[in-house]
Amino acid sequence: MVLSSVVSQTSGRGEEIERTIHIQQVDDMPMYCDNTLLPISYTPIKPTISGNLVFTDYDHIISKYDWDSRLMKAIFYAESQLKPNAVNAKDRHKGCSGSYGIAQIGCVWFGKHGLNWDNWSDPETNIRVAYEIYKEQGLNAWGVYRNGSYLKYY
Repeated sequence: MVLSSVVSQTSGRGEEIERTIHIQQVDDMPMYCDNTLLPISYTPIKPTISGNLVFTDYDHIISKYDWDSRLMKAIFYAESQLKPNAVNAKDRHKGCSGSYGIAQIGCVWFGKHGLNWDNWSDPETNIRVAYEIYKEQGLNAWGVYRNGSYLKYY
């Protein structure tokens, strides 16, 4: 499936530029939640694994926070395979369903810490909100930590 979108931008010289962006579904990455097409606006990252440690272009984002970066990368990989548009529509939370993005942030967090339906798939935003959740709830906020499934990536 290929999505197309025309985007208008202003260049550094003040010129109006129109670009057509074509987005193709990659692997089995979900592009829907509850039968609603979601906008995909990132370049997919192919993680590499060395031993049990996963390296991605998101390392610089994850490592800028005061937490164990290696552990959080393992948790995020177990949660989403580090796919920014990962959606688990079956996750049930208090009054809503769904977990979203690299950190698989539950729907109950939308509207908090600046997270909304327009920016949840942005890696910077998703990881920043994950850090806020970590400060409030600790590692037990992630099911893969509680059940130990992150350990194969740690």
